[in-house]
Amino acid sequence: MKHMPQAPQRPHSLEQFGETRQDPWFWLKEKSNPQVRTYVDQENHYTAEFFQPLENTHQEIFAELRQRMIEDDESVGYFMGAYRYFKINRKGLEYPIFMREERHTRERDEIFDINQLAQGHDFFGVGFIEPSPDHRKIALGVDLSGEESYSLWIYDVTLQSWERDILSGLSDDIEWSHDSQTLFYVHLDEQLRPKSVHTHTLGHIGTQTPSLFYEEDSRFFVSLGKTEDEQYILICSHGNNMSEWRFLPLEKWHDHPPTLILPRSPNHEYDVTSHGERWIIKTNLDRENFEIIATPMADPRNQALWQRLTEVPPHALVEDYLVLKDYLVFEYSIDATPMIRSMCWQTEETYDIHFDSTVRALDISFPGDYDQPICRFTYETLISTAEVYDYQLESNSRELLKKEDIPGIDSAHYRSERLYAKSHDGARVPVSLAYHRDTPIDGTAPVLQVGYGAYGISSECRFRTHYISLLDRGFVVAICHTRGGMDLGYRWYTSGKLLQKKNTFYDFHAISNCLIEKKYTQAGRIIGWGGSAGGILMGYIANEYPTTYGGIIAHVPFVDVLTTMLDSSLPLTTMEYNEWGNPNDAEYYHYMHSYSPYDNVKAQQYPEMLVVAGWNDTRVTYWEPTKWVAKLRSLAHNPEQILLRIHDDSGHFGASGRYAHLHELTTDLVYMCYLQHKWNSVG
Repeated sequence: MKHMPQAPQRPHSLEQFGETRQDPWFWLKEKSNPQVRTYVDQENHYTAEFFQPLENTHQEIFAELRQRMIEDDESVGYFMGAYRYFKINRKGLEYPIFMREERHTRERDEIFDINQLAQGHDFFGVGFIEPSPDHRKIALGVDLSGEESYSLWIYDVTLQSWERDILSGLSDDIEWSHDSQTLFYVHLDEQLRPKSVHTHTLGHIGTQTPSLFYEEDSRFFVSLGKTEDEQYILICSHGNNMSEWRFLPLEKWHDHPPTLILPRSPNHEYDVTSHGERWIIKTNLDRENFEIIATPMADPRNQALWQRLTEVPPHALVEDYLVLKDYLVFEYSIDATPMIRSMCWQTEETYDIHFDSTVRALDISFPGDYDQPICRFTYETLISTAEVYDYQLESNSRELLKKEDIPGIDSAHYRSERLYAKSHDGARVPVSLAYHRDTPIDGTAPVLQVGYGAYGISSECRFRTHYISLLDRGFVVAICHTRGGMDLGYRWYTSGKLLQKKNTFYDFHAISNCLIEKKYTQAGRIIGWGGSAGGILMGYIANEYPTTYGGIIAHVPFVDVLTTMLDSSLPLTTMEYNEWGNPNDAEYYHYMHSYSPYDNVKAQQYPEMLVVAGWNDTRVTYWEPTKWVAKLRSLAHNPEQILLRIHDDSGHFGASGRYAHLHELTTDLVYMCYLQHKWNSVG
């Protein structure tokens, strides 16, 4: 291989609470500095050279994944008035084609082809596709960089023509007025934070109206939605484990300022929709694992009038809900297993939908008909592909709309199960496993151990074709339900954040020890995978438990915790003080310093590592993983085994095209197979 890149060190001191941190790679934050670009190019070339001898493996695995991709595919879509809107993919094309079908005649029309729009662009992200109520216009949100800042394009269906770049700096939330002449949208401020709600009237290109609502508190972001009955626009301010909702009646929105429903209060998170003259609210005000209540619109703050609608066990977490004219449908989970329950508004009778596998993932969604007693849900497991159903709530029967039948995959060839590891404090931490039925459980199998554990986001047991490629090669895949996620309820989340953040890391390592003890693998044959906030997890285990893990794959990893959280100009910093802590407070500063991966790199042998970043990432800026790798290079006993790949034309979520994304995924699998071959070669 060519000479290993080493970023020059330039003295830079950071002082806080009488403590001085030396950061000689601080200069890598200078994105416009040609020397930064030169160094990034060197790292990319070094990584490309590493993978060059593995090109045949890349082609083999890419062909395998592509064979398992349903290249000619059609989404289930959704109903809107007289039409069903949906997308189709065609073999060989990176992007979908947006379609609609007349509801009764089933006559189909191709509205526009995103592949044609994306021509000449290395990245083409779509934030929203929103048809107008009269079906004559389509609002499209376009991101050409990966920064998640969208421009508004509008397509005239009748004239088959575009108005492009009407507005810029939008989030991915947008809604139409009833008369199809006005759009409600959220604008991003200078730090790319969604902070204000505006309207745009058709025909006024580039004109931004005064805000309908502006969020003053830098700890809160703004989002926008519409109730299922399409009576109200909803505006939400959310952040730091708090939320606050306002509404506008769509019929007379000009005449009403946004009206507050419930004021924000510490640790109160709630969601709102409407049902007749009532608000239906999911809230954790009185039940930490959330409940759903109904309250009169005229007096929503009077808790004496709240009608509690969900009766579930105390440890059950209420996660999502859907309000229809005649039914309430909600999703809840017990012990990391999701469930769905319906309730008839008139009779208050409830019904639970039953499923086969315990290790599963579920999603409920709105099919587009508020008046119809139909709920849509998706069911999948680690070893069986997604199935989409329309559930007939009156008859408690389900209709299969779509099943991903992938050639060559038979779920009978695989096994899934759930184990529990004992963490450092005695907590029972679930881990969901999948493996081929022929894989020996004798300590020789390699393990892909996936972790996240932040923001209350549960680790779901979803089917992934690349997992099957690993299972077929003798891997065990382990999905970790560590603290920091809400897998076992809200307290599971709060016990893995702020001054208890290290519980996430301890839980993950406890799972590794459990897998070793139960002979699923052995030390040094585990590959840790984590992305974004999961990058802290990967950095911590690499620093503290280097002999347990033979490899680490970290995607867009959040690793320079203190420097980032002390920079309030970055988009997410102030919003996340309640997740990580505010390091301007000494207690939080010192605790965060004790686990921040970048600040705790040490002189030792590290697991082999593949670190992936996005040049245009606004969530975890490119310089975090770049600085981390530079520091690892200077201290690790095996610096040549640490690889950095920065994608030049994308942001936090990688490539926008499906084949380009598949190549990125293939690179991860090639790296895992390389490690497996290396381990097998040395016995």
